[in-house]
Order: sequence, then C-alpha cells, then structure tokens
Amino acid sequence: MIISINRSIAPHYVRIRQDNHISFGGNQGWFSETGDRRAALLKRGGCGLVACVDLILYYAAKNDLQWTDLPDSFRQDPEHTVSREDYKALLRKLSLFRYPILPFFGSFNWQVPLFLNSYFRHHHAGARVRLLLKNNRKQRKAVIEQSLEKGYPCILLLGPHIFHPKKESGVTFYVQLADGSMAPAATDVSGHFVTVTGLYFPDDASAPMYLEISSWGSRYYIDSEALDTYIRRSSSPLFSSLFYLTENE
Repeated sequence: MIISINRSIAPHYVRIRQDNHISFGGNQGWFSETGDRRAALLKRGGCGLVACVDLILYYAAKNDLQWTDLPDSFRQDPEHTVSREDYKALLRKLSLFRYPILPFFGSFNWQVPLFLNSYFRHHHAGARVRLLLKNNRKQRKAVIEQSLEKGYPCILLLGPHIFHPKKESGVTFYVQLADGSMAPAATDVSGHFVTVTGLYFPDDASAPMYLEISSWGSRYYIDSEALDTYIRRSSSPLFSSLFYLTENE
C-alpha cells in the first residue's frame, strides 16, 4: 500500500538537536524519573506541555519572531533548531510557573487553550487557540485540513477510557516503511497529547486516511478510522479533544 501526501508541514516542523540527532518535535521522555521531582513529573505527564511548546516554537519560527523568552539556540539559528538542553529548560520553566503538571493526571484538555492564549496575549500576537466543539470525524478532518492549508499543526488529545475504564485498548501509532506501507510502532496509546502535522491518503480509495503526528520526538501515523472508533466507543469527544490555531482575532 503506497501512501501519498495530501498536506504536511513536516519539512518545517520543530527541530531539536542532540549531538547529530534531530528530533521531530519534543519528547517528555528526555527527562528522568530518577532525577528531581519536577523532572519525574515532566517525564510522566509532560506530553501536553510538549505539544504546547512545540506549537509556540513552530509559530515563532514560521513568523520569524524573536521573543526573548525563547531559547538563544532557537533564536540564533537560521533554521530555528533548538538544542535539547535549551528545550528541556524551557519546559521546566513553563511547567513551574504557567502550565502545572499534576501527579498521576498530567494535564487536562482545558489547560491547552488557557495556557497558549495567555502566552500569545502576553506577546501581543494575533494567534489564538480554539477547541473544536463539534468534535466528530467530519469536522476533525475539515479543521485539520484548513489548519494545514494555513501552514499550522493541530493539537490532538487521545483521551482516557471513559466507557471502558479497565480496558487497555487504545490507538495504534504506525511508522511508514520504505515501500509506503504502515507498520505498528506503539499500541494502545491513550491519555496522551500529540501534534497533527499532516494528512496522508492511500492510493487505494477504500483504505483509511492517516494522520501524520509528532509524538515522543518522532514522526508517526494514526489510522483515522481507528481513531474515530476509539473516540466513539472507548473515550468521548469531550475528552479526546482537537485544538487548532486561528490568527488576527
């Protein structure tokens, strides 16, 4: 099965450098549970903050903004690549003062627009982040397409199990192989924030659309039909939320 690109901002997405390795967005796994208490909190529940910080960095890079609270390595690099240590320091600072992370819970969906809109207002930016209220399959696809057309990612929360709290099934993450086919990379993912960076369609019209995502510093893909099934049957549109960016409001 060959997957063809519909829309993707991947070539311009957040780049984080550690020696010779360049990640595809941030990763809360760079912190250690055996370190200090804040590092442990970030490792266990920092995915929401990672998604928010990635959106801030992407927005700043796309619009060539030199906000002084962003890392020096990010502002001074022509391609806006940030060092891993600077990225981790930014996560620490924001989790301490502006984006609390709770033990055992991580963060909640309402924190995303509250934090990001406060940040954008503080910097007098015209951007605002909105929650998709009519969160069904058709509207999710439409909003993601519109956002990607404007050159911006969306934040997606793969919500917790609501209807089957003891069930461990979740969403599968795939990687794309050299022949274009998809192979499972992580299974039963839930209670996790990711960033949607693209839409991919197979050549076979009867096959599902895939969402290209950034998670754990890597590029993965989610089967859109499986995502819809998970939201309807195991989670809820109220908790498996989609957030998108608007400008000049």
